[in-house]
Amino acid sequence: MVKRVCVAMAVVMLCAAPLAMAATTAKPAAGAAKTADAAKSTAKSTASTAEKGTSAKAAAMKVDINTASSDELAKLPVIGDAIAAKIVAGRPYKTKRDLLTKKILTTKQYAKISGSIIAKQ
Repeated sequence: MVKRVCVAMAVVMLCAAPLAMAATTAKPAAGAAKTADAAKSTAKSTASTAEKGTSAKAAAMKVDINTASSDELAKLPVIGDAIAAKIVAGRPYKTKRDLLTKKILTTKQYAKISGSIIAKQ
């Protein structure tokens, strides 16, 4: 009786061993793939967060043409004291493109500063 139990256990172990090995071999590969995917996802998420942070900083650094002082406006690349005074005098602006429609800036000047300004209401 003891022999039969031992033999039966040995057969089960021999049959189960290749299955267990296949399962453990497959798990790390799948786990490694999952880990690599998770790492890529985390990297994308971090990059996305960094971009959002950068765009939030960029939005914070934009000069509002409706509220900025003429000194703040004069710090922009193509804006001098004279143009800054015109911008202040032409307020309020619905959009930043109003600087073109009111002929305060030329198309070239606007192209250079459009990314640096905003017109909040």
